[in-house]
Amino acid sequence: MASAPHELADCSNAELKRCLSPLIKSELRPSDIRDLASEQCFARGGAEVLRQAADCLPLHVGTDAKRHKELKFAFYCSDICPDQGGVSLVFEDVSESECCSIGGEPSIDPAWRSYSGCYPMESALLGGILFGMPDGPWYRVVSSHCPERAPLIVEQWPCKPPPSEARYGVTGGQLPPKAHNAPNVVRHLDTQCPKIEDAGNGLPRKLSNGWRMEKGF
Repeated sequence: MASAPHELADCSNAELKRCLSPLIKSELRPSDIRDLASEQCFARGGAEVLRQAADCLPLHVGTDAKRHKELKFAFYCSDICPDQGGVSLVFEDVSESECCSIGGEPSIDPAWRSYSGCYPMESALLGGILFGMPDGPWYRVVSSHCPERAPLIVEQWPCKPPPSEARYGVTGGQLPPKAHNAPNVVRHLDTQCPKIEDAGNGLPRKLSNGWRMEKGF
């Protein structure tokens, strides 16, 4: 049986407490959940995250105001444990069948194909896979393990994103069937696409600058 989540006051890691304190609230709005899911407080693997897990996890972080479910940070690892484990934001005590019905996203272990927890959708939408052809457009798509939920396009570029933007899995190729735009899709404008210019020696040079963005349509 999983242990009951700790409260932040119980955490013995002072640095982690300072980092998480502004993020933990009794009632969590969608923006609060996104902030928690984007946190930079926990180490990304290795011995340090094991120390943090021993000090503080599982850790109760508040109640989802929309779904009325408790959220926690929990440590999980798959086939290489504990060395390649990590910390995830998940609902407390939500089954796989209930996860889809409350608007969450089931976390399925890629090695064992078993259910390991229920992500809030605000967290799931931060991931995804890049799809696209060499000449664009490119899309970041979040697929779901919920059978009735079609893939969501959450971000779009007019050409292949610069390497600094490609922080997701990449497949290239065509969009998956039934993929459609999320209500708050982010569309990058074409004014900053990489351009081929003359380098002055008869050879082309490729320029890639920053990106401007607009949300929605």
